Amino acid sequence: VIENYNELLKMIEGKKEVAFYAKDDIEKIAFFIDNSIFVLKNVNIESLKAIFENENILKIGINFKELYIKLLNQGINSKGFWFDVGLAEYIIDANRGEYSLIRIAEERLNINLNQFLDNSQEQMSLFADIKEDNYEFISASAKVISKLKTVQEEIIIKNNQKELFFDIEMPLIEVLADMQIQGIGIEKAKLIEYSNILNEKMIELSKEIFALAGEEFNI
Repeated sequence: VIENYNELLKMIEGKKEVAFYAKDDIEKIAFFIDNSIFVLKNVNIESLKAIFENENILKIGINFKELYIKLLNQGINSKGFWFDVGLAEYIIDANRGEYSLIRIAEERLNINLNQFLDNSQEQMSLFADIKEDNYEFISASAKVISKLKTVQEEIIIKNNQKELFFDIEMPLIEVLADMQIQGIGIEKAKLIEYSNILNEKMIELSKEIFALAGEEFNI
């Protein structure tokens, strides 16, 4: 566990990519660097600008859209969000329905993040370097994210989805986040008017369908 972000910056300096996991409140962030885990506690968001606004530090994590919005609300314009393991899993399997880190880790790596302290042989071999109490989950998550990236990237390349993921879906995260922040303006009266038009059209089409079928049924 480290408290000085300058110490963390020295570790990250020159690294091509860095895996990390941030708690929802961004009070603690775990980084996986050079096969070691570092937890930055008592996070000062301002002090993280040097990391998250540096586009040359390629970041591997999860839920980047939500994190982008949270950091932007703190005055940090994030750059270098390179690999979102949740989005990667969606590209690989769009029918999954749930893309939480816990589920992806269990299915891709056979690791249950909720139970990794059960001292199973496999889990102990993966998390043997996690010793600090109260930081186990975010520490394990950072390491799992790094391992997931390796597995998922191989699948994405094999499925010929590399351009789709890196050139379209990942850049779209920032666009969607900005859209969510800015919102859109609508004319309520016009929207209600159009809704009524669609409803009348739906009723007409339903009658035609029932007439052709000779009976009514749930469309």
